[in-house]
Amino acid sequence: MRINKSIATVAGSALIVPLLASATSAADIQIWSNEKELENGNHLVLDADNTGGDIFLQFGNTLGESLSWDSANSRFNLTNSLNVEGNISLTGNIEMQALATVDGVDVSELGNATAALETQVNTNTTNIASNDTDILALQTEQSAQATRLTVNEGDIDDLEILTGNGNFTGANYLVFGSDLTAGLLKLDSQIKINADNLSINASNIASNDTDILALQTEQSSQAARLTVNESDIDALENSLSTPKAETFFLPLGSVVIKEDGSNNAVNVFRSVDDTGFGHHFHTVTSSQPSLQDLNLNFQIKTPADVEALTSLTVSYKTDGSVSDSKIDIKIVDGTGATIVSNTGLSSSAWTDVILDISGHTAVAGEILTVEVTGYTKSNNASYIGELVFDYTETK
Repeated sequence: MRINKSIATVAGSALIVPLLASATSAADIQIWSNEKELENGNHLVLDADNTGGDIFLQFGNTLGESLSWDSANSRFNLTNSLNVEGNISLTGNIEMQALATVDGVDVSELGNATAALETQVNTNTTNIASNDTDILALQTEQSAQATRLTVNEGDIDDLEILTGNGNFTGANYLVFGSDLTAGLLKLDSQIKINADNLSINASNIASNDTDILALQTEQSSQAARLTVNESDIDALENSLSTPKAETFFLPLGSVVIKEDGSNNAVNVFRSVDDTGFGHHFHTVTSSQPSLQDLNLNFQIKTPADVEALTSLTVSYKTDGSVSDSKIDIKIVDGTGATIVSNTGLSSSAWTDVILDISGHTAVAGEILTVEVTGYTKSNNASYIGELVFDYTETK
């Protein structure tokens, strides 16, 4: 039995030794290489001939998972999840192209949370700056209030407050100095005066309300009496738009005597007729047996507001018959052209002759000449009285 046991032991040893040797040898050999380059047991080189391109280390034909080198992007690709139970040391950046979670938190939400946090920080910074401004303003106002608050020792003596526990009963009372008491009495008196004035003002307001109502009633009555018809408005518009008629006399003193070169043996007198109208006039007379004549010229400058010339009225009379004395009248413009004329006028009594000049286009500031020719013989005189222009002025 003992021998058998030893043999068994030896046999067991013979079986174990080759296995150990095999295990030791396996650590020293290269188990796979596609370039047939052997390295030591701790170093396995893929693409030892440096042909380049992508390099794959695949796990199982059916499993088909791999760790590969992506030569185009210069990075390693792992086709399945990676579980790291230790630490990861990182010197570069982590780029996440798909959603990932860290301890159950969606990493994609971290960016939103960071942006929201940054916004909140900016808001808080703005609020802090605003609060700083408000605090400075309050400090400034506090300083101003402190400057305005001045309490003299005499003021403190005038107001003695015995509060006890804050209960103003029994021995707790207010004691005022004499000057403060006088001030309070004066204030009370003024309050009473103001109350009386308020009552008076209330009475005055009521009276004013009555007056206002009366004025409103009167205003309504006036409005009822004021009635303007459309025809009245039309008449007013017409009166405003219609040119105004004007009249002016030519002064007799502005006369210019002009001879025509023949039969001008004439005397001219200026006189006043004391009977009737009392005409102011020029007398043209001659003792010659043959008919004599003389021109009396009057000039007029049309007014600046003239719109149209209407007429010229001349007062005249003559002695004897038309063969003994007569009057011719002619109006010429600045160019010497005749505007209107009337000849052979004869009348034993004062007569007005009206010459229509409405056909002449009036020009403001135009010089017109009225030529009045008096004829006379054998002391039969012709008399030239007032010259009156009628015209309309612009509105």
